[in-house]
Amino acid sequence: MSPFALLSYRVVFSTVSVTFILLARKELKCLLLEIKWKDVSLHGAAAILVACNWGVFIWASIHSRVFESGLGYLIAPLFGIGLGLVFYKEFISHI
Repeated sequence: MSPFALLSYRVVFSTVSVTFILLARKELKCLLLEIKWKDVSLHGAAAILVACNWGVFIWASIHSRVFESGLGYLIAPLFGIGLGLVFYKEFISHI
């Protein structure tokens, strides 16, 4: 199976799962009424970045690059934390 097909299945099943959860909690209508295009664009950009992350991990796993992809999964969150510290002036709490 191709990495693109696996990624597509993951996106579709995630979307269906979240939709069912929102329907079960009766929050889907409220979400659709209060949604703003700025939020859609920001979440869309984040979704594209996550899809790229998933795609690289799936590709690396299929091509026997498990060690490298695992190391990338350990380094990526640290990189994100570093960006938050530098650009958003966040601080790390001990909570």
